[in-house]
Amino acid sequence: MVAFMIGGCYVLSEFMQTHMEMKDKKVSSESQRKFDLAEEHKTMMSKLELEKGYTLSRIPRPDDAPPQAKSLQGLNQAKAGAGPA
Repeated sequence: MVAFMIGGCYVLSEFMQTHMEMKDKKVSSESQRKFDLAEEHKTMMSKLELEKGYTLSRIPRPDDAPPQAKSLQGLNQAKAGAGPA
């Protein structure tokens, strides 16, 4: 019984050591490429293709609506508030 427990501990420790070595090897192979912020920025900007027809435009807010739209909005609010109680 004792030999079975000792053998199990040995096998488990060998398995975990091999598992951790494989995990470390995988992480080190992924991180071998040096990170360069300027290079990453350049590649992301080329993927976005902002120069090909992108225009910066502001989304109109309710406060910026034309006067006619404001009057219609006021009427809709008045109708909603004037319902039966």
